[in-house]
Amino acid sequence: MGLDDFLNKAEQFHQTKTQLFEKYISHILLFIFRILVSLTFFQIGVESLDDIDSSIFLFRSNYYIATINPALAVYGAVFFEILCSIMLIIGAFARIASFGLVIITLAIQYLIITDGYYLHWLVMLLTILTFGPGKITLSNLLKKVATLFKTKRMFGRNSINRL
Repeated sequence: MGLDDFLNKAEQFHQTKTQLFEKYISHILLFIFRILVSLTFFQIGVESLDDIDSSIFLFRSNYYIATINPALAVYGAVFFEILCSIMLIIGAFARIASFGLVIITLAIQYLIITDGYYLHWLVMLLTILTFGPGKITLSNLLKKVATLFKTKRMFGRNSINRL
């Protein structure tokens, strides 16, 4: 086995691993990112909604922003945390949802908790924003189901009559 053979096998191995990553692993990672981020922000939104008066008080006293009404800020944040989380979980409008959560994360990071706690969520959201939701989404599932039904209808029992 010469050096050329070794380099050819190494190149083939690299191509195989790259294809495997592009075909499966990247979509699984994007799905995991979507689920982790969604569950976290959904929980934060629901907890804020459960105790809305305390959240408004915190925005009024600790997180005061002069140009935004604290009640409006809390209701807006809760609405977008819950809505964007649902959109991310099902993969619908995932880039728009991740952009909304990026804005919320930056606001939390720079106005409320400034110790870098939310940076890992920001990295996951930016990954989703950059690469999209992946192939594991509700819309892809519905497309496959629709294609399956269309194929069955096309090649089913009555297909001879249609030709």
